[in-house]
Amino acid sequence: MIIDFIQGASEFLGTVAFVLVIMELSFLAEEFFKTRFEIRRGFSGTGTSILEILKRHLLKILRIEGIWKDHVAFGLRAVPFFIAVGLLPIWSYRPGIENAYSFWIFGGIMVSTPLLSMICQWSSNKGAGWPFNLISAERALGGATALFILQITLVALTGEDTFEGFSHIQQHAWLIVQAPLSILLLIGFVTVAFFASFQTVFSKSHRFDKKDGWGFDDFFPSLNRVVWIIFVANIFLGGAPDFFGVGGFVLILKCVIVNVVAGIFSQIYFSFREDQAENFILWSLTPATIGTLIFSLILPGHRT
Repeated sequence: MIIDFIQGASEFLGTVAFVLVIMELSFLAEEFFKTRFEIRRGFSGTGTSILEILKRHLLKILRIEGIWKDHVAFGLRAVPFFIAVGLLPIWSYRPGIENAYSFWIFGGIMVSTPLLSMICQWSSNKGAGWPFNLISAERALGGATALFILQITLVALTGEDTFEGFSHIQQHAWLIVQAPLSILLLIGFVTVAFFASFQTVFSKSHRFDKKDGWGFDDFFPSLNRVVWIIFVANIFLGGAPDFFGVGGFVLILKCVIVNVVAGIFSQIYFSFREDQAENFILWSLTPATIGTLIFSLILPGHRT
């Protein structure tokens, strides 16, 4: 029993480290390319290097604000995200947490966690809280319909509804190669991820930003986004290949590339207001997904 507990705790800590490594590498790459391409106005970035950016990030961690209770509360609110990642086969073709309904549980966790986080924060602060927590909960709930339709369409297209099954059908080729129609679903899931984390492609009003200092809560949207990117890499891009024990590192590279490319691309070419974001989700993404679902039922393709 003690050995099982130690093994479970080590696997959980490994999952936490896995997610945090992807987050930091994504932060480094995004900031590096943003400054190099002068995306931010008035800043050339010609003297910026990866090492300098890393030093700034370390200094920000040392200057983090808040009392220890706030840090513990953030850790507890982040646990469901790490559990969701544990459902994914991040180190091999076998997930850390095996469950026959893992695919649906993952979606439920990603929708409910921002809502529960907002409720817990407001309860502990006696009704007080930053508006961006409310926005995060609203967007998670607002994107739930599109997410559910995307999940149904993916199941109809592949005939699988477990992460272990998705890994099995990608042992020889990525899903987007076997079923090109799934590229539309990949774009849909990435869009939902950006919508839920209110970053880049869906901009939020600056009046909701915190003005005084920063804490671990500022990582919450990025954590949400990274978990979705890990999901996308596992479902559509082959996940962690069983290749001389370095599959996990290959998956990290995939996640960082998808996260950075999607973030920079959306910042360069798109900037939707709140009302435009909702209209896009409801009247563009959802109908396109329903059309894909109908088409996949008529021409099942990869279904078994």
